[in-house]
Amino acid sequence: MDKRNNELLTQNELLFTLIGIIIGAGILSLPNAVVSEAKQDGWISTIIGSIYPFYIILVGAIIIKKYPDNSIMDVSKLCFGRVLGNLLNLLFMAQFLLYVLGVIGAAHSILRVYAVWFMTPFKITLVLLLVVVYISIIGLKCISKLNILMFFIILLYMISSLTALKVGSLLNIQPVFGAGLEKIIKGSIETTFSYGNMELLLLIYPFVRSKVAVVKTALKAAVIVMVLYTWTVFITIFYLGPDVIPKALWPFFFVSESVKIPVITSFRFIAMALWTLVIIKTATNQYYGATAILNNMLKRIDRKYICIALAPIILIFSLLFDNEVARRDFFSKVMPWVTLFNIGYVTIVAVFALILNKKPTKPSAEYMS
Repeated sequence: MDKRNNELLTQNELLFTLIGIIIGAGILSLPNAVVSEAKQDGWISTIIGSIYPFYIILVGAIIIKKYPDNSIMDVSKLCFGRVLGNLLNLLFMAQFLLYVLGVIGAAHSILRVYAVWFMTPFKITLVLLLVVVYISIIGLKCISKLNILMFFIILLYMISSLTALKVGSLLNIQPVFGAGLEKIIKGSIETTFSYGNMELLLLIYPFVRSKVAVVKTALKAAVIVMVLYTWTVFITIFYLGPDVIPKALWPFFFVSESVKIPVITSFRFIAMALWTLVIIKTATNQYYGATAILNNMLKRIDRKYICIALAPIILIFSLLFDNEVARRDFFSKVMPWVTLFNIGYVTIVAVFALILNKKPTKPSAEYMS
């Protein structure tokens, strides 16, 4: 029992894991998407977009309360039967593979522009993927430690962006509500996609030591993400202005150019090193999610073999996203459907879990490795 408790996540580990699940390298391009629609009011759209993770948490709370020891995959099979339940779980899993492809694709685009321009996309992807697969194999406890470390790195970067207040202009965020309600709402829809991955809460909650505070911890995580996202969009608008941001692929990265450190001639390379670690963290979270769901469906196959088997597929398909503009165009078309599926999937499972009086035959896997 003591060994099992040592393997389970604490509330702090859950908190930082949920934050890390959502916040990734996409935060660098977040202002581009939202400001293109909501202009100087993009930060308001970012706040409105946070409704999505709060909805997932509050609806998911029904599942967590009724089935504290079983993940959403088990509950899905319990409610809909093995065949339909596994089909829904397969669709649920597919989004995380897409996220991995998107993150790895964005990674070699960013790194080739700002850091390792001498390396080919294949080499960059291979190195990143090897690290991601290795950490994912170790298990959720290790991943939670990585998320804690990466949170403070991201927080450090956020604190460094305060220097942009000295050189930005208050005029860039005025007039407030000047973009109009319609554009603010459109901007919030764009932001909603950036709040994705909170669904992984419903995959990992059985592996939390104390189930009592799971929902409360998840709500804290959502609030922290909302604050960090809102600050990111606000300071980028304040620094660059709403007219410049839509022309930059990674506008928040330019905020780092305002940082001046004695002796260090450019903060860019430090920032790039930090964001490389964040990219690895983000891809690892999503890769773990995909392999854990497949492991739930293919119980006789050890998860580490699933991790290894998926790696060549990810490597090949991620290279298709070598063009950053094409990558964003693809995901802008796919993500609305992914979001709608997640809302429907979580809601339907929660409703059936509420009205059906079925008991699981056994809890989820005992350990998280």
